[in-house]
Amino acid sequence: MKKIIFVAMIFFSMMLILIVYLSYKRQYSIIINNYLNMEAEVIEEAKLMANLWFTKRSEDGDVSIDQIEQEILTEIIEPIHLLQNGDAWIYNKDYVIFDKSSDFPEYYRGKSMRQIFEMQSRNGASHYEDMTLGVENGTEGRGWYIWLPEKGKEWVAWTSFRFHQQTWTLGLSTPEEEILQNADIYSFLIKQIIYFSILIILLFIIACLFLIFHKRQENLIRELQNGRTRLQEMNAKKDKFFSIIAHDLRNPISSIIGLSVLLTEKTKNRAPEDVVMAVELLQQASGRVMDLLSNLLEWSTNELGKNVYQPVEFDINNAVRDTIELLRLQSVKKDIRFNFDNSIPVIVNTDLHMVRTILRNIISNAVKFSFPASIISISTEINSDNVLLTVRDSGIGMNEETVNNLFRIDVHHSTPGTESEKGTGLGLILCRELTEKLGGDLKVESKLNEGTSFYLSIPSGR
Repeated sequence: MKKIIFVAMIFFSMMLILIVYLSYKRQYSIIINNYLNMEAEVIEEAKLMANLWFTKRSEDGDVSIDQIEQEILTEIIEPIHLLQNGDAWIYNKDYVIFDKSSDFPEYYRGKSMRQIFEMQSRNGASHYEDMTLGVENGTEGRGWYIWLPEKGKEWVAWTSFRFHQQTWTLGLSTPEEEILQNADIYSFLIKQIIYFSILIILLFIIACLFLIFHKRQENLIRELQNGRTRLQEMNAKKDKFFSIIAHDLRNPISSIIGLSVLLTEKTKNRAPEDVVMAVELLQQASGRVMDLLSNLLEWSTNELGKNVYQPVEFDINNAVRDTIELLRLQSVKKDIRFNFDNSIPVIVNTDLHMVRTILRNIISNAVKFSFPASIISISTEINSDNVLLTVRDSGIGMNEETVNNLFRIDVHHSTPGTESEKGTGLGLILCRELTEKLGGDLKVESKLNEGTSFYLSIPSGR
């Protein structure tokens, strides 16, 4: 990753340098073209004035061409000034008339432009061929040449005019360095360098921050992997623990329940009252422990994702009747009757084991919180594609806060039953999770001291 970022930084730096260079070249071209246009406009005006001067002075008669040339030189060419070192000049095809250049030797005067540049080439003059041809052929143009290497490029524009079969060429030359300085291009370049340097610094800071973030992310991933390994070990230990509960504890407790039932039958009406009460307490306690183990195992299996949904077709009314029969002992002891007489089959296609667990917890909850000699009403009906099961009791009920916290695992809530039956608060949480796994919904309505109603809705699956 560090190498990639380093290469990327070099790449972006090179790109920014290229952008600065291209921006400078674009600005350079604009400045030079604008200045050449200005030079061309100046010499074009000078050309028109020279042409008119020739026409006017030739009409006066007895005026030589040489005299007119000198007048044009004095009145038109000499006054031209562009920047400090801009050079105005006028050439005939065969000889120079005037050249304002401060470095123009006197012995060049009277010679043609080609002769002058060929002599000056010994001092480093170059790139003058286009301009020389323009003077010889009487054409207009623009370009650059080098008169002295130390002066660098000089940008020039020229134009020609004819009079009495003769051709004159007017030109204006300016050193490139002076043009650029006058246009303040170096300030522009410095600004561009500053802007892009700041951008490179910002990119460098971003890259450093990214490296820090990436390093922290790697450490976090490493910690998460270590935590995952520890969690897998803890899950393995938890699985082993639940396996012990499932097999090593349930079997002995089942034996205790069976023995307590047998003792209850044998001691009823035969043993002293305190012995009978102790046997009943033993049976109740072992039953509560078995319910707790069943719910705990069911909940843990569901949380671990091992509770696989296995749909089968069955009559939910039969599942309700089986649950009522399972809770017969507790209901008879409290003289609670069930109002459930649904002879019409309600067929569903869903997980029978999950439905039985939900029914066992909801109906046992109704028995637990119902007053003695009361009635628990249970009904089933088909509503569109869902089956709605209602369990309603007239027991102690719940306030609004208790109802809101009923299905929250982070809030421990357990209320004793009407005969001080104890609970864990896990059963209804398990019911909600299993209902959601079946694709259904579990709702509760309750009023304090008026009773509670549970509404179980699950897809019929048919």
